[in-house]
Amino acid sequence: SVSKPSINGVLLFFLYSLGIGFPFIIASLFFKSFLDYISDKRKIFFYFVKISGIVLALIGILIFFDKFSYE
Repeated sequence: SVSKPSINGVLLFFLYSLGIGFPFIIASLFFKSFLDYISDKRKIFFYFVKISGIVLALIGILIFFDKFSYE
């Protein structure tokens, strides 16, 4: 037999779903203004993307050679 879900479990699942979905809802509300901001700062973001790619590649190399640790 299938038991009814407890109200506590339903409430916890609802709050979890809100917590997961809320940042995406907020991001969708401000997406147009974010695109306008990026288009104004196109040169800065060009360098940001290049530097981020270099840092990501360096971290990948360090992980590959087992030199990336907190010790």
